[in-house]
Amino acid sequence: MNTSTPDRASTIHRTDGRDVLSDNTQVPAIGAVRRSRALVAFGYPHDHLAGELGVAVSDMQALTARPPRGESLARREIPADLHRQVATLFDRLQMTPGPSQEARQDALTRGWALPFQWDEDAIDDPEAKPIRCRRSGPNLKVRTAERQAAVLAEIRQGATAKLAAERLHLTQRSVERILASAGGRCALEQPGRSQSDWEWSR
Repeated sequence: MNTSTPDRASTIHRTDGRDVLSDNTQVPAIGAVRRSRALVAFGYPHDHLAGELGVAVSDMQALTARPPRGESLARREIPADLHRQVATLFDRLQMTPGPSQEARQDALTRGWALPFQWDEDAIDDPEAKPIRCRRSGPNLKVRTAERQAAVLAEIRQGATAKLAAERLHLTQRSVERILASAGGRCALEQPGRSQSDWEWSR
């Protein structure tokens, strides 16, 4: 695998270089790695992601794997085409919980962040860190909206407040507050479903 300088890695997203480089041009892998790991943490196993991207499961696992001792994730590179495909897949799935609790648990043990814990403008920056908990700052409203969307998506798919909290690494109380702020059960009603279907697990 080729290497890259940190400066190039931190500017590729801001300059949108992934959209203009030829498919085989090597670009920093860190953004694709973070996006892929985040989707695993959101319930999409490696075989699902591999199928979406048209790559081997082993290649998907290699993409998300921890670098060998002595190697830096910030210096890994992948083809620009793969970077674009992963970014497109992430944009499509980041608000829709995946089906695999096993994938969620595996990602949790590895410490991988969820999609909404990454700042969209910083995910390709090697120096950026996931936002595990934010109490103030200019992006607070954006983070809150993303967290709310993720909770509502879980509940609409049939999860209880307790299960949604476990999947999203939140407290059950936080999930219940989000549901209350969104209008509670009334905001979640769908044709053919009774209010009892939306009972929160306490």
